[in-house]
Amino acid sequence: MDLVLWMFFGLLFSSILQGLFEITGSFNSDRELRSVTLVCFAMLGLGGGLLTGVVMVDRVLEPGPFPGVSLLIVPLLLGAVMQTWGALSSRRSRRASHLATWYGGATLGLGLAAGRFIVLALIRSARAV
Repeated sequence: MDLVLWMFFGLLFSSILQGLFEITGSFNSDRELRSVTLVCFAMLGLGGGLLTGVVMVDRVLEPGPFPGVSLLIVPLLLGAVMQTWGALSSRRSRRASHLATWYGGATLGLGLAAGRFIVLALIRSARAV
């Protein structure tokens, strides 16, 4: 039964990824859709952050003295990584996608950090009650 469930989740995950690639491919064909793309990246990041917060409740790193600092660090780091990736892709004569830019990576990172922050705050408040 476990094998069937893993196959189902694998199929579901690959179908979702294929759909996301199709959506981002259509966004990349029109450079004027930047704002729509950013909203989609923020929503995808928020969903991913909520999902990781539910699946992995325990923290990877110990909490620092400033709660919520990940809302600043994650977008900055992911934006820098995606900007570098986009620059490397454009050197290979490929057109960089909206995600392979600083604003795309930073928006996705902000959604990821915000989603996880929201879930962990809700879990903390539920445990306090």
